[in-house]
Amino acid sequence: MAHTTTRGYRIIDKRLNGKLGILLASVNGHRYIVSIHFYFWGIQISKKNYEFDTETEAAFFFKRSLIKLLGEASL
Repeated sequence: MAHTTTRGYRIIDKRLNGKLGILLASVNGHRYIVSIHFYFWGIQISKKNYEFDTETEAAFFFKRSLIKLLGEASL
């Protein structure tokens, strides 16, 4: 179930694994971002955003990132 924030971000998918979080979101319905967050003791250390024009490109990158970083093969 997608959730829209007050700033126009619609969260499509989100995964967390202790030290790492990956987020797939739509920004105002025009841009799509994949955001990768690194945590240490619950504090966000770094964040990297990747922007895409289409949802299919963003979803493909999100799935590849899940497999590579979190080791999740079942999507």
